[in-house]
Amino acid sequence: MKLLVHLAIFAVGAALGVWWGVNHPTQAADVAGREDVAINRVKAEVAKAKIELLEHFLATSKATPAPTATAAPTAPPAGSADYQKMLVQEKQNLTQAQQTTN
Repeated sequence: MKLLVHLAIFAVGAALGVWWGVNHPTQAADVAGREDVAINRVKAEVAKAKIELLEHFLATSKATPAPTATAAPTAPPAGSADYQKMLVQEKQNLTQAQQTTN
């Protein structure tokens, strides 16, 4: 019963939102523009936080030392290339979010 009431309220709210958007297109466009700006700001903040974490991880992760009994070279940390790719992608996301915000 409770679920049916929630679904009915959701349906009425969605219908009113569509009606208002159709009958007030300029105000609806203004609201949508403000929402886009807010979303892009949040995306930029998230991208900055991810970049900081990835840079910190890459700076602090060191190659594991090779055993002294063998002459094997030290290898980079497992997945460091993946983290570098993620870092490049997040920097691209940040610049894209900043360009659409301005």
